[in-house]
Amino acid sequence: MKIKNGKEQEYQDWIDKQGDDGYGLACFSYAETWAELLESNDIKTLTKEKIETLSFEADKEGITGAMFGFAKGILIAAWEYGHLIEYYYTRDDDRKKFLERQLKLERILKD
Repeated sequence: MKIKNGKEQEYQDWIDKQGDDGYGLACFSYAETWAELLESNDIKTLTKEKIETLSFEADKEGITGAMFGFAKGILIAAWEYGHLIEYYYTRDDDRKKFLERQLKLERILKD
């Protein structure tokens, strides 16, 4: 999983805070697996449908809905392409428009 530049230590600290909490560690494990599957594809061709399909493929531990939500938050906060996940899952129209402009500037979304 490609961590956002400069966030590596913060991400590791976040994992370390989970201690022996299997639930929290499973959220990170799932998020990392999901990100790795996404990264194995061309980021510029990912659609919401493909992202969702890969989210199911990443589920090796039988995650709950809450764990899925936590994993999305992990990816949005720490993954290099987290803004793509946020774009497809946000319900805030203003935030979606901002993210859409950002993704188009990065040429991740097509016009």
